[in-house]
This record gives sequence, structure tokens and C-alpha cells, in this order.
Amino acid sequence: MNKVVNFDILIEKYKNVFVDILGDMELTKIENGVYVFEDDFNQMTAKVNGDFINFRYKDDDIEKAIVLKLPDENDKNSSVALTEIVKEKRQNGCIIDRIVRLYGYSSLAPNEIVLLDILSKRYAFIKDVSFEDISDDFLENESLIKNVFESHMKTVIRSTNDLRWLTSSKVSSNTKLNGTDISDLYDIVEGKDKISRIYDLYKGVINKQNSMDILAIHLGLLKKNSFGYKEISGISAQEDIICGKKKAKINDKDELFITDFIQNRIGYEKPFDCTSVKSLIEAITYNDTVPVQRTEEKFDDTVFLVDDIPVSKKTIAIFEKGKHDKTVNPSQNGIVNKIKHKIYRIK
Repeated sequence: MNKVVNFDILIEKYKNVFVDILGDMELTKIENGVYVFEDDFNQMTAKVNGDFINFRYKDDDIEKAIVLKLPDENDKNSSVALTEIVKEKRQNGCIIDRIVRLYGYSSLAPNEIVLLDILSKRYAFIKDVSFEDISDDFLENESLIKNVFESHMKTVIRSTNDLRWLTSSKVSSNTKLNGTDISDLYDIVEGKDKISRIYDLYKGVINKQNSMDILAIHLGLLKKNSFGYKEISGISAQEDIICGKKKAKINDKDELFITDFIQNRIGYEKPFDCTSVKSLIEAITYNDTVPVQRTEEKFDDTVFLVDDIPVSKKTIAIFEKGKHDKTVNPSQNGIVNKIKHKIYRIK
């Protein structure tokens, strides 16, 4: 019989771990030993198997199997291990991404479990692959290409013949792509959550957690190529040639956040595609160096709630007037339509 787990206690204790698993999803029900987590767009299930918790997620294009191994409570040096298998369906095959994350305490967060190490191995196939077939040997021998990304908290080391303490990297992390050190791309990304932020920057993801890093790119403090380096390095194009292009998808909440951030913090007012790394880089690196005399509509600090999502008055005006990129996410327009039809309230 599987043991009962109090997820409220676990999520509070290992909040950074469960953010990587669940995002904004919350526990909604328990049925026959299956825990169901949901948000407005997604559903994930979990089963407890001894010391492991197995999560599963599936939609039209993405399937995930996640195994969480909690630490030994009697061993202070024991880490939290999270292994995630992500399958991306493509027109001519699929991508299998095997991601291993290790969490623990660090000098930056001595009292909080944070992400210390991440290792992603992406394999491209010209055929569909079932989860039952996936093994290390299968991935290594049957895939056409493999790309490996890894990022680690830098450590403090001391030579046996030297009294000095040294760090394992001159910059903020030890980050590599296919064995090549790319740590300098992320040289000023600091903080207890820096490994998570570096991984999102590498993938070309903009979110609340890494928004200050995006602003640093805009200001020229962080290297331009740090954002979307997976695409800049040619990996995305390589995978697209083999398997077919990935479908562009983004939910309304993420689209609203990115639009609001680019418009209000960066000051970029041209249409852009929230699902295109190239388009986002153009917006992020925008620099209005030539003064232009123009009449600009003024907006106060009023914040509105659209399905409990806070949205600025300026963003409301952008969507009402249709100035956002209409090619973005045509299938998920619930919140956008509510804005256009003025279904929102003042916060």
C-alpha cells in the first residue's frame, strides 16, 4: 500500500523543487492514491512509490515523466534528486530531453534547498519513441544527435599545498554546452536561484524569476548571446531539420507577462512574437538612442485584474487596440478576448 503524503508540508519545505515540477499548479483532488495538480491550462498527476514520487504530464505535443527522490532526513548532506524525461512530438519524429536536477544547501542559501546542478541531454529521433522504450542505452545508440547542457554552482576548493581558498570558476557558475565552457555568457548572473535562471536564459525563456537578467541584457550589462543560446548556437535549427519544427505555443498568462515587461520595462513598442527567440532578442536589445519628438499617451499606475492576473493600464490599452502581434498563440486567446471585451476589474 502506498503511503499518504502531505504535499502542503513538502511543497513548503522544498518550494524551489516543486516550482520546477508544478509551476503554478495546485493540488485539487486525490483519487485512488493519485494526486491531481491543476492550473488554468495544465494538469499533472502524481503517485507515491516508497521513497519516490512519480509525476506524469501529457498534452497534444508534450509528455513528461518526472521522478522525485527526497533526501534522507537523517543525512544532512543528502540532496534532493529530480529526474525528468520530456518528449516533444515533432512532425518527423521527436525530441527526448533527459534532465537531471540536484538540489541542496549552498553558501548563498544556507537555510534553503535550491537548485545546485542541472544536466540536460537532448536526443533527436526521426521516429516516435514510447516512454517504455527509453533507457540510457536506447537514447545513446538510437538517436541521430545528442546535445548536452550543464550548469553547476561554483564550489570553493583548496589545494593540499596551498593555504589559499580558490573557486572552481572565475565567473558565477560552471556552465558548458557539449563540453565547451560558456560560463562567461552568464558572468554576472548571481543569487541563490542563478542555476535556474541560467537554464531559462539558455532556452530563451522570459519569466518573473529572470526578468532582471533580461533587463541587464537590455542595458548591456549581460551578454546578448546569453539569451536563447540554444538557438543561437544552432541546436534548435539542427533539431528542426531532423525532426521538424516545434509548434509555437504560449499560454495567455505568460504572453501577458512578457508583453507587459517588454512594453513597460524595455520600452519596445513594435509588434513582436512571444514565441520567437529572434523576435524577443530584437525587442530586448532595443535601444532608442535617437531622440524622437512624439506625442505619447500617458498612463497612470492603475492595475487591473484579468482572471486574477495583474495587468497594467498600458498593457490593457495595447491589447484593446490590437497593437500586439496577432500571430502569437491564436489558439489560446481567452484572456486577450476578455481584455478586448473589457471583462476585467480594477485591482
